[in-house]
Amino acid sequence: MKEKFFILGVVLSCFQYSFAQKDSISYQPKLQFLTDTFLLGKTIPVALVFRYPKHWQVLFPDSSFNYTPFEWQSKDIFPTQTQGSISKDSAVLWLKCFEIEPVQKLRLPVFHIQPNGDSLAFFSNYDSVFFRQYIHSNRIDTLTIKADTEYANFPEKINFHAWIVGAVTLFFISAIVWLFFGDWIKKQIILLNLKRRQVLFEDNFEKEMLKIRTRKRLKDIEQAFILWKKHLEQIEGEPYSSYTSSEIVEILKTENLAESLQNIDRAIYGTIVEDSLEKDLAFLKTLAKERYHLKKQSIKNA
Repeated sequence: MKEKFFILGVVLSCFQYSFAQKDSISYQPKLQFLTDTFLLGKTIPVALVFRYPKHWQVLFPDSSFNYTPFEWQSKDIFPTQTQGSISKDSAVLWLKCFEIEPVQKLRLPVFHIQPNGDSLAFFSNYDSVFFRQYIHSNRIDTLTIKADTEYANFPEKINFHAWIVGAVTLFFISAIVWLFFGDWIKKQIILLNLKRRQVLFEDNFEKEMLKIRTRKRLKDIEQAFILWKKHLEQIEGEPYSSYTSSEIVEILKTENLAESLQNIDRAIYGTIVEDSLEKDLAFLKTLAKERYHLKKQSIKNA
């Protein structure tokens, strides 16, 4: 910052004399590097001053202008000074250069905006700046380059500060999310578990029905019936495994359920397998799916 103030003072003093001589004005901007040398990629200041009739409207180049071989960084603009019929604008442009040629030259335009909207460019003089080298070409051949190096294993360090900040941030974000969406999240978890249980039940129940078709074993029928009652327990929270068939019919109050359960009981306890047994088991599977959908809807509306 001190360097900028010093340069601004130099710019104002450098062009004070030229401003006083109104009668000898020429419409050519004056450009001057405020340093003799530059370092690769380091910012250098360039002063640009233009004296013109006070009724003119002028524009200095900005960041959109092509400063080749330099690159734009910033610009310091000074207030317009007017004396008599002559005005003076001045600015310091801060540029960078990445070329390594010994000498770099630059000239810039100032644009006069005419009443009809066209612009007329007035180009400044050329000024030069010298590239300052720290490694000269005659020294490069004498440098010894190490062809191979051993791997240096540094112990890993834990950034506890970052971990603590991250943990606290995550905690607060989670608390806010849970505060606003906690009920919805819990519902989605319950519905997901409910669906998973239904899919698992249907898959296992189909396997038991396949065993019954192929082997006609009473144990397989009993196993399918127990599987159905346990699934209803998980869905509705009622201890169906301990209920008798008549108690289940009383709770569910579903048409044709009593007949299907009686046929299944006769097969399990009386070893009387009706031809409609497979249809009865399919009815139990359909009923379980209906109870699943009712439970799902009640959770959504809760």
